[in-house]
Amino acid sequence: MASAVEEFRNASRAEVEPGDEDRQFYRLTPGKKMIVMLGGPTMNLLIYLVLTVVLLSTLGTRHDDATTTVSAVVKCVVPANSSQAANGSCPANATPAPAYNVLQPGMSSSRSTAPGSTSGMTPSPSSSDRPGRPCR
Repeated sequence: MASAVEEFRNASRAEVEPGDEDRQFYRLTPGKKMIVMLGGPTMNLLIYLVLTVVLLSTLGTRHDDATTTVSAVVKCVVPANSSQAANGSCPANATPAPAYNVLQPGMSSSRSTAPGSTSGMTPSPSSSDRPGRPCR
């Protein structure tokens, strides 16, 4: 074991160019060693903080187009890549959408409700009651 350690030391010393003997890590003062060793974790922390600030400031932005009003209700469940989904038609064997007979366009949710419950759904006021808001 001691011979292997000595071989590694000799290989490491062979890589040192003439004039750089005093720049080897083991010859640095303890303060300089601490600075070198803390440099990596400090950069990791700095990168973490920058990425967190960027993600929280971009992903958490408020949208002005948020709404609780139902704009449309589909009649049936069809695969998204089918031709029926593209033109809005329902084939005869399609599964009816669960919300088709329950929800209607223009309904608005004033509070959160349990799935399947429509007790929080109320018809929204007409577009003339909301001046300046686009019709959807």
